[in-house]
Formats: sequence, C-alpha cells, structure tokens
Amino acid sequence: MLAQKESTRPVVEPEQVPNDNGGDGLSTCDNTGALYQPATELCVLRGLLAARAGQALEVAKQLEARDFYAPQHATIYGAVTAAARRLDNDGQPNAPLQPELIQRDLQTAGELTDTVATALLQATSGQHLPPVIQDVRRLAEALRRARLHRACDTAGRALAAAAHRGVDDELRRCISDLAFIPEMARRAGLEVA
Repeated sequence: MLAQKESTRPVVEPEQVPNDNGGDGLSTCDNTGALYQPATELCVLRGLLAARAGQALEVAKQLEARDFYAPQHATIYGAVTAAARRLDNDGQPNAPLQPELIQRDLQTAGELTDTVATALLQATSGQHLPPVIQDVRRLAEALRRARLHRACDTAGRALAAAAHRGVDDELRRCISDLAFIPEMARRAGLEVA
C-alpha cells in the first residue's frame, strides 16, 4: 500500500471552488499546495505597497483578492485596494500607499490578526526591494494563472471522483460546474475555444 503524500499547503482555511463560480458549484476543497506561490504573492504585495494609489488601481482592474491563495495575502490585498480607492476618490491618485496606512486600516477593520500582521511584515521587510509596477502586472498574471491551475486541478479531481463512484447526478453536477473554467482561463491569458 502506498503512503499518502502529505500536503505542502500552509495551514489556512480551505479555499472552495464555489468562490470562483458564483457559489453554485464544486464542493471539493482546493488542496493543490504545489500550485501555491507564496513568494509571488508577497512580491505582488511588496510592489503594491511601494506603488502610488492610481498604479495600484490599475493592477486591481485585473487582479482579484480571490487570485491569492493565502487568505492573509488576500486580506492585505483587499486593504491595499480599498486604501488606493479612498486616496483616488480624495483626488490623490499619486499618493503613495504606505505600509503604515495599510496596517492602520487593517487594525481599524479588525483584520490585523497575527497571521495577517506576519504577512504584512514579510511584504514590507527591507530584505527585498519592491518590484516596479510593470513587474507587478506580470506577477499578477502569474497569480491569475496559478488560480486557474488550482481550479482545474480541483475540478478534475471532483470529476474523476464522481466518475469513479458512477453516480449520474454527481457527474452531471461536476460537468455543469466546469462552466466557469473558460472565463477563468481567459482572465489568466489563456485563450480557449
């Protein structure tokens, strides 16, 4: 008997595929830890925290919080985009997004948990220079692509399990749940027929 390989996924809440398709869909957990890119996620956050509000909003047109695998990174990204919108609405699109502002916003919202605070510290440590905004855009595309890969992996596992069980209703549900994949693929820059 083969030993099961232990997951390399960090200890986080399981991501459900229904988040990707409006809530009507797969119930299988996304357990594709090998497709998690923590360094890329932190690099995107590092770049956005060094950007101006208007630049962050440009990235936000193509990147969703759900594109982040780690919930703490998604939380920070949400705070970054909210601060950028607020600054832009106040007529300050060239205002810098400072980590102190994001930390204060997270604390005010009650979202500055230990995990989020640690991730924010990692994203703002002086150990690495932040990427320029053009590189942030490229990295955002990589996050969209990784999310697509995770969703396909999860959907494929659910479909294979349903086929193995041989229950027609379960197969129908899994097949209809695949409808969100082509749009997610287009978002990730992968053209499909």
